[in-house]
Amino acid sequence: MKSFTVTETEVYEGLSVETDPYPHIQVGGRGKGARYTRVPLGRQDFSGVTRVERCHPITTKGKGTLLLVKEQRPDHRRAMVLVSVRGGEKGSSYVLNEDGHNVLDLDDSGRGAYGLRLLAAGHSSDGMYGRSGGPHVQMLLILNEGSCVCVERRGQINTGLSKVWIRWRPETGLVTGSLADIFPDEREAV
Repeated sequence: MKSFTVTETEVYEGLSVETDPYPHIQVGGRGKGARYTRVPLGRQDFSGVTRVERCHPITTKGKGTLLLVKEQRPDHRRAMVLVSVRGGEKGSSYVLNEDGHNVLDLDDSGRGAYGLRLLAAGHSSDGMYGRSGGPHVQMLLILNEGSCVCVERRGQINTGLSKVWIRWRPETGLVTGSLADIFPDEREAV
């Protein structure tokens, strides 16, 4: 499936690869007041790459560890999205499903009833000991065709929207913006 990284102002194709101590995708931040999660990459699949454009998640048999490997069969109906939208100054960010419920409150399997699956979560924070702002939530999600999530940004918003909607549609790709931006057909019908 295709992979994307979403920030408060842009969408990038692919996921950046961190190499220390082993090849992985970073979810969250490092330091005090932060939570850092590593999603490892299959060594033989992604040796020497700096960006992963297409991949597929698997769970290892022994330990049950999540691992990203090369896609064997193209899956155009789903997309892997690293949501990395910061909150406002001295604020925070939260990822919500279509009904406004926090995605972190999904059931134990990480699967929601809204066409999404939570693979990994972490967060970063601002200032010494994380006291100036945060958490700024980061999540690695799988979005099924037509599904969407909303990132609510709290605090003083200087750039971007206070609510960033993200929707995956294979025919149009990953769309971000206001609610009217991601549902243009429905807006015209009203």
